[in-house]
Amino acid sequence: TLVCEAIQGCGKPAVLAVNKIDSAKRHEIAEMKKKYLSYLGADTPVFEVSAMHGTNTDELLDAMRNALPQGPFHYDPDQVAEAFVREIAEEIIREAANELIYHEIPHALAVKIESWKETEKKVKIQAVIYVERSNQKAIVIGDGGVMINQIMKSAREKLHVDLEKFIELKLFVKTAPDWQNKPNFLRDMGVVDDF
Repeated sequence: TLVCEAIQGCGKPAVLAVNKIDSAKRHEIAEMKKKYLSYLGADTPVFEVSAMHGTNTDELLDAMRNALPQGPFHYDPDQVAEAFVREIAEEIIREAANELIYHEIPHALAVKIESWKETEKKVKIQAVIYVERSNQKAIVIGDGGVMINQIMKSAREKLHVDLEKFIELKLFVKTAPDWQNKPNFLRDMGVVDDF
């Protein structure tokens, strides 16, 4: 609800994407839409999608692109902003973790890069995966560190493809209780702007 409240107060256009239509029941989808539209407003565009199967994702992306304002370039066309690359890397790491443990920990992972050192051929990254409870931390780490090693391997491969460099990645897991409902944590993570 904090994210919805932040969206309400920001004065920017919003769209609502309801994912997992391939597995959710119709009444569950309807309940989810009703809940979020009560915050965002009944005129908010709604897209029922399946990210796994790509259902309606093109329509969602088109709506988001159409809602974005035109603006000046803040960087030279050939320059990649480091902050932007870090945000992409955080999402790639989160995606790698979710692909392996989504069924055990849906919607409870956040990733923050703590250290980024880059040379011409190599990127050395240290990042933290945040979960809400200690039992979730145990799942992410896995028996003898098996799961966290699988997450690191998958994330390294994905990052290598995107960055076209050798990736040295270290992941740590920390507990941040109820982080999804803490404005300061969400702000520090870059999920929301100031309320």
